[in-house]
Amino acid sequence: MRVDQRAATGSRVQTSTVQMLLENGADPNRVNDRGQSIIAGAVFKGHVSVVKLLHDGGADLHAGQPTAVQTATMFGRRDLLEAWGEQPSANVPSGAMTAPGAESQAPRPPTDGPER
Repeated sequence: MRVDQRAATGSRVQTSTVQMLLENGADPNRVNDRGQSIIAGAVFKGHVSVVKLLHDGGADLHAGQPTAVQTATMFGRRDLLEAWGEQPSANVPSGAMTAPGAESQAPRPPTDGPER
């Protein structure tokens, strides 16, 4: 059994589906046809709850290309890097950037004008 990439990274996160798949022996280290791991895809989409489930379920943070660590670095996810015990480099911004519509626990940057 394998974790479905769409269940882990789709536009509508199915946390309970990912949990059920992991509990039933799904492989959290599966990569898609581009070599991206499921956890890296969840990091890219900003689905923190799925990232946590996959990490707790044994997902390899260094599997695939780019890895989950590289993706977290690219998107400024210091929170994830620190939670994983990774040392964020000085050039990783402190604010988290996420894909549109993704979960985010990071504060939004101030705008220069009125909100529309």
